[in-house]
Amino acid sequence: MPFSAYHMTPGGELRRKLTQEQVHAAFVAREGLLWVDVNDTGPDDGVFLDQTFHFHPLAIEGCLETRVYPAKVDDYGDYFFLILHAINFTIESDLVEVTELDLFVGEHFVVSNHNYPLKSVDQFLHQVGDGNGRVMRRGAEFLAHALIDSLVENIVPPLNQLGDRADDIEEEIFESTDQSILETLLELKRSSLRLRRLTTPQVEVLKRLTHKEFDNISPEAEVFYQDVHDRMTRIMGTIENLQDRIETILTIYLSAVAIRQNESMRTLSRMSTIFLPLTLLASIYGMNFDYMPELYVRWGYFAVLGGMLALALVIVSWFWGRTWFNVIRGWVRKLSPRST
Repeated sequence: MPFSAYHMTPGGELRRKLTQEQVHAAFVAREGLLWVDVNDTGPDDGVFLDQTFHFHPLAIEGCLETRVYPAKVDDYGDYFFLILHAINFTIESDLVEVTELDLFVGEHFVVSNHNYPLKSVDQFLHQVGDGNGRVMRRGAEFLAHALIDSLVENIVPPLNQLGDRADDIEEEIFESTDQSILETLLELKRSSLRLRRLTTPQVEVLKRLTHKEFDNISPEAEVFYQDVHDRMTRIMGTIENLQDRIETILTIYLSAVAIRQNESMRTLSRMSTIFLPLTLLASIYGMNFDYMPELYVRWGYFAVLGGMLALALVIVSWFWGRTWFNVIRGWVRKLSPRST
């Protein structure tokens, strides 16, 4: 049952590494600010949350569940329960991985719960553990705001990386239509959809925290929560723009593939047009009849070869004049010496 517990006394003294009994005593005393962070939640943690804080069973069930619940906020009177989504940086994957952060916020306590290490939580744990707990001096509502603000801020770097990958692909598709480009595009699309599902309900949750709906959030703190809500709204707009851009790039990629396939088919058709008459002549003079015209002409073989070559040159010249050999024209321009 791994957890970290800190207690900021009314006199400004920071108590670190509290035991389960000390956590319960600080919670019952209702003085100062108690912060308990539970990581890698298991059944024992559920018993701990129930016996120590007497949280609602549905909220505890949400903490114990391994799957990621949709973002929401529930008011239980003395405290409210938040489910928020965060980027999971612990899993190495080409896709954006999402995890969950649960927050119980009361007048004199904050309990955070998560199944994976989170940057938004770890940075404050280090600050409190190594410093004087400045982030805890303004109360539970501002500690919760700091955790949420850091969680939202950590969405931006992966989003920027997705935008950079989209830039690279946009340049590559004009040079190549390799299968790997399509796979990368589909990964970007799936990642953007995950981020969209992450931010859309979260915007509504943060909006509720700014409308005087919860007694544990003072008007002074609502301004800070409004700032986080505005930032999440901008992030959601950026994600929507990224999705539109990915769709556009995917359309351009499919169009480029179709154009290259059409060009390949046209090239094959031109080659077939050149060799079909030659095949016809070769088929006629390849018959095994005893009585055939020109069969015993001395120069017939060379005449037929010359006629086939001349016919091929005529067809190629006609195609060339109609600019149906643009690819070959490009090769010729590259091989020809440039005038200085």
